[in-house]
Amino acid sequence: MAAPKFCILGGGVSGLTCARLLQRSLPHAEVTVLSSSRLGAPAVCTSKGAKMQVLEQGFHNSILVNKNGREALGLLKLLKLEDQVLSANIEASARRHIFHGRVQLVPGPQHVLLHGPALLAEPLWPRSKKLDDESVFAFVTRRASKMLATYLADPICRGQLAGDAKELSVRTCFPRLWHNEQRFGSVFLGAALSTVLAYRRRSWMALDLLDPLLQRVAAGGRCYSFRAGLSTLVGALEEQLMNPPPGTNAADLRRDASIETLEPTESGKPRVQLRDGFQLEADCVIASIQPTALGQLLKRSGLDFAVSEQSLSELLLSIHNKSVAVVNLCYEKNVLKEGARGFCTVAV
Repeated sequence: MAAPKFCILGGGVSGLTCARLLQRSLPHAEVTVLSSSRLGAPAVCTSKGAKMQVLEQGFHNSILVNKNGREALGLLKLLKLEDQVLSANIEASARRHIFHGRVQLVPGPQHVLLHGPALLAEPLWPRSKKLDDESVFAFVTRRASKMLATYLADPICRGQLAGDAKELSVRTCFPRLWHNEQRFGSVFLGAALSTVLAYRRRSWMALDLLDPLLQRVAAGGRCYSFRAGLSTLVGALEEQLMNPPPGTNAADLRRDASIETLEPTESGKPRVQLRDGFQLEADCVIASIQPTALGQLLKRSGLDFAVSEQSLSELLLSIHNKSVAVVNLCYEKNVLKEGARGFCTVAV
């Protein structure tokens, strides 16, 4: 029986992780990863400063707040990276600040007085009868107050997601909030109940509650990174894909692969055509690229089909991205005041 062939479009963290899990589950499979640029891009980009400081141009850390966060820790244990995990400082990570005209601690006494009553009343409001979507601003206004949406939700959206709360989808950007209301009728009550239910339905990758790695990260404020930066994860995935355990086929990692078309062959199997003339026929093609890039590929390939009132390519191309600039500042000595240490979101 011939070994199955897989082709993964995209060499980001999700594409590399998919390749490693396929390699682990099907040791004899032929796995090819096509990356248009460097591995890990664009989410992970670690560099070194003049004095060997770790500078992140992409994601700065991972957060243990949901099922994906717990499964990410399971992936790290699978890659044997426990010793490289650097958990946050519980005291510093608990101090959250928002720069909105001035730096202010959140929640501060003024936030408790202004927004506390609305938040306490949140479980009393009926759930929305709409099962579709709405903006983050509309959702927070409906479940709490317009003031909370303006002075807390909007700065968080602008600082962390580089978008306007009135334009961002709550279902996409904050799925747990939307899910908790739809299923449990309340954001806060749903958070407690969904945590219990999620643990019961945890996947094989999620760590046990008593696992030492999970306990160490949870005790450190639930934020973690790596001693040498997040590129450690990309490097470990690349190493294990290229040098797997005995009896497992090494993956084929192709960088600077510009995909031209995706088309079916006479046998019904998909074939990927690169612009340099390289062709790859596989049993299964897995897309791990940005929606707009996938939409353009489907349109060029003539593989479009209708989804509701739009074609799939039009639906994918309608998903817009925001450009974000990352600036790293390094100082010769500690210049922060004691009360300003912690995590800060900047609203621009």
